Amino acid sequence: MVQCKKCKLFVSLAKDDLLKCKGACEAVYHRKCVQSSKQFLLTAICDDCQAAKSSPVHVKSAQGAKPPANTCEVSGENVLADINKKLEVLYSVEKKIVDLTTTVEFYSEMYQSLMEFKEESQKKIKSLEQKNIYLEKCNKALEERVQELEIKETEKNIELHGLEMYNQENIKSVVEDLAKKLNLNPNDIE
Repeated sequence: MVQCKKCKLFVSLAKDDLLKCKGACEAVYHRKCVQSSKQFLLTAICDDCQAAKSSPVHVKSAQGAKPPANTCEVSGENVLADINKKLEVLYSVEKKIVDLTTTVEFYSEMYQSLMEFKEESQKKIKSLEQKNIYLEKCNKALEERVQELEIKETEKNIELHGLEMYNQENIKSVVEDLAKKLNLNPNDIE
C-alpha cells in the first residue's frame, strides 16, 4: 500500500486527489497535504528533492554513485516494486469492497424502513376498511329510519278528492265539519 509522505496515511489510487513527486524520491502525496507548498504545485517536485538538488554535496555523491553491483539488490528492488503494485491493486479492491459493503448496508436499512412503513400502511388500510364498513351500516340504518319516519308522517295526512266546490264556501268550516265526522281534533289540522 502507498502512504502519503507528509501525513503518513494511505493514499487511494482510484481518486484524483493523488500527486506524485517527479523528483528522485517519487513519493506520493495527498493533494490537500501539499496545497500549502506553491513550489511543489508548480514543479511537481517535493521539498526534499529540491533541497537535494540545490545541495552541492548531494550532487557530487549522486554523480559519483555507482549502480549496484549485486544483481540480488536489483532483483530485490524489482520484487519490491512488483509487490508494491500488487498491494496497490489489493488496496483498491479492498476499498471497493468497503464501498460495496457500505452501499449494501444502506440499502438494507432502507429496505427495513420500507417494510416497516408497509406494515403500518396495511394496518391503517385495514382500520379504514373496517371503519368504512361500519359507516356504511350506519348510513343504511339511517336511511331506513328516515323512510319509516316519512311513512309515519304520511299516515297522518288526509287527501280529499271529488268534493264539489261551491261559491263563497268557507274552506275552514268544511275542514272542521270533516274533522268532527272523522273524530279528529280540528285544532290539530293545519
